[in-house]
Amino acid sequence: MRVFHGCAESVTDEGATGALRRLGEALQALSQRALAAEDFECFEREVHALFVAAEREVLGGELARLDVDLPHVSIGGVRYHRVLRSPETYLSAVGPLTVERTLYRAGREPAVVPLERRAGIVEGHWTALAARQAVDRVRRDAPLGRQHLGHRRHPRRPPAADPPPRAGPLA
Repeated sequence: MRVFHGCAESVTDEGATGALRRLGEALQALSQRALAAEDFECFEREVHALFVAAEREVLGGELARLDVDLPHVSIGGVRYHRVLRSPETYLSAVGPLTVERTLYRAGREPAVVPLERRAGIVEGHWTALAARQAVDRVRRDAPLGRQHLGHRRHPRRPPAADPPPRAGPLA
């Protein structure tokens, strides 16, 4: 369903440009410490953490931009009135993202959150990619096996091989 609204205020942060600038500065500082030569595993972890933090910042900023903060919105021809604006944490593929979001209600109808509709949030908590990754993980690791969870074989991924049989006790 499409959410109709007037011009919502845009987020005034630096967005992806600022996140990438800060990432570059942090990487520069990290490389000046010459950590890679001393402990590459530690260097690798720090680089990964910097990229994840930048990715979360970019995703959080874009998710916040999808919010609609107006006195009322029209969804499917029904007029909803703003009832609450508060922070909410959504789980993304790179971790939690906390953003301000607005809830709307029409009479006794359940509240709607345009940000969640616009972003494709699953079950009020998961971004679409995080939900897909969680389902794939459960399907792969389910103790009952993939056939009980409606597993569809991914066209580009071969099914995981069963573990080799265990050898008997040593004599």
